[in-house]
Amino acid sequence: MKNIFLAGAFLWCGLLLAQNSLVVPPQNIRTAFENQYPKKKAVWDIEYSGKSDDIIFEAQFNETAKNSSFCQI
Repeated sequence: MKNIFLAGAFLWCGLLLAQNSLVVPPQNIRTAFENQYPKKKAVWDIEYSGKSDDIIFEAQFNETAKNSSFCQI
């Protein structure tokens, strides 16, 4: 009985750890952003499209000191 609880605990922890995976934009997306907006530091966010498994990367950055911009790639 202890082995069943132990196996269940390991399975549960494995599933929880898999939820915190980090998805970073590919190098070609980062270079395209850097070419279009040089000297801008972007904060990347991901969004999943409706019915398919496509990932949309979004970059948020400050265009000027007062304005904030949004770029969706």
